[in-house]
Amino acid sequence: YGGYEGQGYEGQRYEVQSYEGQRYQGDVELGQEGLDADIDRQIDKYILNIGNEWSCTACGKSIKNRMALRKHIEALHIETPGFPCEICGFISKTRHALRLHKDNRHKVKK
Repeated sequence: YGGYEGQGYEGQRYEVQSYEGQRYQGDVELGQEGLDADIDRQIDKYILNIGNEWSCTACGKSIKNRMALRKHIEALHIETPGFPCEICGFISKTRHALRLHKDNRHKVKK
């Protein structure tokens, strides 16, 4: 299991466990862009390209669409601080879920 724990995007304590089982911790003020980049780095550690398929090293799931695998990894293998909707305050587990929430509930397209 690997993950992102805490709420580092607000400058609070965070803890990250990579898929190798190494742990890192510290105090950071990442900002949203920094959080996105940190989550992207964690996701990249789980991705393996085998021929014309992408594979998740955490569970072995293989698919042809790399972006779909990235969404899978963020949803199932990365622990995020959650992503609040700035319109209603709803907390989504993933960035993709937040985009879907905004599209469906608030008709916001990006």
